[in-house]
Amino acid sequence: MLKFILVLLLLYLVFRLVLTTLGRGLFIRYRGGDPPGGGRVPPSASRRQVEEADYEVIDTQLKDNERADG
Repeated sequence: MLKFILVLLLLYLVFRLVLTTLGRGLFIRYRGGDPPGGGRVPPSASRRQVEEADYEVIDTQLKDNERADG
């Protein structure tokens, strides 16, 4: 029974490895460029927007603190 479970685990791991390898090989052309459907915002652009929003919040909080202290 233990051998059967170990064989099943081994088959699962091998199957997963094969699917991962095939998935990377088939879809590698879409990773670096635009997605085939288009319309998505690149992660770097959304990251910049988040950083700008963070700076605006911090700036507003600093101004509020200066008004409260002054």
